[in-house]
Amino acid sequence: MTTPVSNTTDLKQYADSSHVQFQGRIAFIKQFVNEEDNSEFIAVKMIHNLNSMVSVTLTFTNNNGLNTAFGNGNLVIGQELRVYGRINGIRTTYMDNESNLQVLKRPEIQLIVKDYEFGRKPAPKMEPQAVSAQPTLEEVAF
Repeated sequence: MTTPVSNTTDLKQYADSSHVQFQGRIAFIKQFVNEEDNSEFIAVKMIHNLNSMVSVTLTFTNNNGLNTAFGNGNLVIGQELRVYGRINGIRTTYMDNESNLQVLKRPEIQLIVKDYEFGRKPAPKMEPQAVSAQPTLEEVAF
């Protein structure tokens, strides 16, 4: 038997964002140490393109597999990453040093990441070939 609710004004409704997935490239990653228990975790910022005109920043922390991958050198800036989880918050503005409200270039979505898939890493940078210091007058065959 269910109990009827007479006053529904006190009930809060939240968006059901229980299953979201984003794919993007890592723009920032840094490892930190939790001062309470000396455990390590990483903070990650990713860029996700909603369409050709709009992109958003995804931010999250992780203290398990992604942290280990970063420590091993297997997670780098520019790498593609697909994350699964929940939306924890959305931020579109910030206060500058003069206490003026400013709009972010990209809206920021804070995530609670439950799972992830690694994607392609950026191509390694090519070393520039050394240019000879002296010009030569050798003939070039055609």
